Amino acid sequence: MVQKLIWSETALTQKISTYAYWTERNGSKKYAQQIEILFFWDVRRDPDDIHIP
Repeated sequence: MVQKLIWSETALTQKISTYAYWTERNGSKKYAQQIEILFFWDVRRDPDDIHIP
């Protein structure tokens, strides 16, 4: 299942595929699933000032 995390509602977008992990109660990290993060940036900002949060 693809999840989309939306940072803001403005126009400039970039899609980044990454992997989600979760930590169980015993502290071990388990591989979860590949997720797609959809970043939105405020196009009124200077493009050189755009950073992935």
